[in-house]
Amino acid sequence: MQVHPAQISPAEAFDIFYFIRNHTDATTYYVRALVYDVRTGELLTTVSLSPSATNARLFITTLQAPADPVGIGRNIVAIATVYTDSSFSTKSPDYEEQEQYFLIRAVSPLAIGGGGVDMRQMRELVEDALDARLEKLPKPEKLPEMPFEAVFGAIGAVQREVNRIPKEHFDPAPIIEEIRMVGEKVDAIPVPDVVDLSPVFSRLDRVAATLDGLPKILSDAGRTLVAAQAHSLKQAADTIIIHAKSGIEEMMGKQELIVPLSSLFKPEVEPKKEKSPDLNHLM
Repeated sequence: MQVHPAQISPAEAFDIFYFIRNHTDATTYYVRALVYDVRTGELLTTVSLSPSATNARLFITTLQAPADPVGIGRNIVAIATVYTDSSFSTKSPDYEEQEQYFLIRAVSPLAIGGGGVDMRQMRELVEDALDARLEKLPKPEKLPEMPFEAVFGAIGAVQREVNRIPKEHFDPAPIIEEIRMVGEKVDAIPVPDVVDLSPVFSRLDRVAATLDGLPKILSDAGRTLVAAQAHSLKQAADTIIIHAKSGIEEMMGKQELIVPLSSLFKPEVEPKKEKSPDLNHLM
């Protein structure tokens, strides 16, 4: 990842590149870059990158730096994207976009001994001086060969797995809209009229009053029932007596009474004389 922007002068040529890190990937890819003004977000140009003649995984193109209209420096960014088709309609899911930052700033001439030299010339002088010093330094031992291809392959595999992570953000707007519509429907429900429960309460009061008088009602009903039963029993007894008398009279009417005449003239029996009590046992 680029940390500091590369400084270039207006109209200076600069390179935009993209490197396919997975050396085992033999797929044919197409790379395109969009160049933006960082401050304004304006799209400055769109360019296609071509594979390098010496490395098929390196895509590169050369552009001319735009002008610096304000004279205080202009930041631009080039974002390169990998596609799987030549029409640049399908992005590759295995490779992420790669950006490069550039600072476009006009270089003022530096006066030296009555003459002038630009920053490029100054850089070349410094590089020459450094090269001369470096040539006098002892040569370091040759570094062992590093397995860069294997490292790049592992990095490419990790990058592909990272690219497969879903990047879509959760949008709660549809749910919020549904909740709002439900709220509107609830608000549209008409408010019911107040129910008048006074008739019900009146009936309940009457039921309560009836329950309070229930013992008296039962007592009165009991007395009425006893009186009715006594009256019924009396009527039944009178009826039985009437029928009994009628039956006896009818039966007696059918019998003949025969009285012997001797019984009518039976001699009188003399009264029995009582004996005098014996008082001897008292002496």
